[in-house]
Amino acid sequence: MSLEENKAIVRKVTEAENSRDSAVIEELISPTYVNQSNQIKGLEGYKQFLTKLFKAFPSWHETIEDMVAEGDKVCVRLTIDTGAHTGEFDLLGIRVPPTGKRSTVKSIQIWRIFDGKVMEQEGVYDELDLLRKVGLIIPTEQGKKLFPEEV
Repeated sequence: MSLEENKAIVRKVTEAENSRDSAVIEELISPTYVNQSNQIKGLEGYKQFLTKLFKAFPSWHETIEDMVAEGDKVCVRLTIDTGAHTGEFDLLGIRVPPTGKRSTVKSIQIWRIFDGKVMEQEGVYDELDLLRKVGLIIPTEQGKKLFPEEV
């Protein structure tokens, strides 16, 4: 597949996540999908992960800021607006009760595409900032000076 076709697949999956379109997810995620970052295996694991995520953050929305492709890989820089945290979610093995707070998180992800399907995805996002913004980490007075809240 061409680089542009691979990038189009990533855009389509991101749009499907944002619109909660499970048919597109099933079409474009490989049954053997692997995501090491979130410890997800297979299409069913991916769908279960999204179900839990959207239950905790019903307004979760990802915006692609940049995209670069080479070979079978697509690298994406995202801004994620979590929306209000209204349901319990599991973060790093800890069950987090709803806080009602929202967060904007930056993420970098690398997707591997093969034969028109997403085979692998790995990424990083600022987990510490997410925890702080939803109120699970309270900074010290010195921390508040170093990292003031956004306006």
